[in-house]
Amino acid sequence: MYKKNLSLALLETTFRLPPSALNPNHDNKGLSPRVIQIGLFLDQSFERLSAFDDVKGYVAELGFEEIKTLMNDVIPKILEEVSLRFIYTPAEN
Repeated sequence: MYKKNLSLALLETTFRLPPSALNPNHDNKGLSPRVIQIGLFLDQSFERLSAFDDVKGYVAELGFEEIKTLMNDVIPKILEEVSLRFIYTPAEN
């Protein structure tokens, strides 16, 4: 519970800071700090259905390049990691 609240607070802070404060020399506009924070939040909370409701408003604020990067690069990597965790997690008896 506290981990989720801290992650949401960090996500909120990332979205409310001026872009120049996050990384002014960042060349890749698609992989912005905002996309990275959404990816980190989803990676930590992927098993919870509520995670997608939590990030819905933030995803709506992303630009085209950011959404493209999120959908084409970040989400597939999270899915791959989650599926590997599921495969290699020992079954509970």
